[in-house]
Amino acid sequence: MISNKQSADDLLMHLRYFSWLHFFYNYDSSHLLIADAFFVRAIQSAKREKMNYKTATPETYESVVSEETRKILVFCSKNEVPLIRKLQAQYPDKTITSGTYHYSCTGPKRHPSFKQFTSAQKSKDARPVFMISTPYADAEFIARVMDANNLPMPYEFLSRATGTWLNYQKDFQISRFYNRVETAATQDDQSLYALLQTDVLSSLFENTHFSFNHFIKFLKSKNAKVILVNRKDHFAQAVMGSVMHATPERSVWTKKSAQRIQAKINAGTVAGTLSRQQQIPDHEVILDKIAASGLDHMKLYTEDFIEDQEGKTKEIAAFIDKSVPSKLAIKDYENGLKEINGLSVDGDAVRRYMIDSLGL
Repeated sequence: MISNKQSADDLLMHLRYFSWLHFFYNYDSSHLLIADAFFVRAIQSAKREKMNYKTATPETYESVVSEETRKILVFCSKNEVPLIRKLQAQYPDKTITSGTYHYSCTGPKRHPSFKQFTSAQKSKDARPVFMISTPYADAEFIARVMDANNLPMPYEFLSRATGTWLNYQKDFQISRFYNRVETAATQDDQSLYALLQTDVLSSLFENTHFSFNHFIKFLKSKNAKVILVNRKDHFAQAVMGSVMHATPERSVWTKKSAQRIQAKINAGTVAGTLSRQQQIPDHEVILDKIAASGLDHMKLYTEDFIEDQEGKTKEIAAFIDKSVPSKLAIKDYENGLKEINGLSVDGDAVRRYMIDSLGL
């Protein structure tokens, strides 16, 4: 059972993927955040420096909004959209946006745009291709290789941060969120490419009225194609999860080029790594059920893709009806892992603990 404090810490960490903390501490006092009290406290205590960004709760904002206020970000665990509509009526001259449906819904550049919140647009009826992966299986590496070979890159719009936020969000509307993605990311040929991971899907199923059966019905209604990604080595996957979960990055393959990631696995996180390893079969059940649903799909193991990038990339291209260059770009998977300082040392420490203490 996740504690509220742990969940709040995870939420703030995962929202740093979109540079939220940077914006809160670098934007001026013409910006206002309206959020739940726990989130306001977490933001204000995240750094020692002064934060000029104004803050308020849904109960106190009227005493904080001033002539100086130009932009308002609303991020609330309930009634976010009704509050935004109320604010738009109260302050028609100000830009008011949604943290849940706009500001945390970005493309690969990961730069939130402070645009005026609008009602859902008419569906574009895009035919989506979803890459659906168990968590931390390095599906992002496959997506990067696709991008390097002129194939559309599946991106995780329904992000890990949103999955964490759903521990708090009481009235999340997946149809509104998807409409926003569809409006922003549908390509000229009416296709949409997105990465979904089963930890976020599980959070969606557990915390909203949107069930697995609703998900399958949605995929079929969109005539979606599905690429199912998994790993053979559950231990390596669990270690990667332990490392990356405690960082703003979802994967070493999503990080900005200048960054390096510090592995923080120690004796205190061994239990968490073991727990992650034990949970992977539950995530695999989701993939199996999708495969058995009759959807047009292909299965892919990360290890097989790494071994035969050229062959597997061509298989993906054929599956999504795209072509690739005659000479394919090959990426070095092992070299990417070197961007995580201490990964091999900490991974070995966990493995030794499992062997010595648990007899595994």
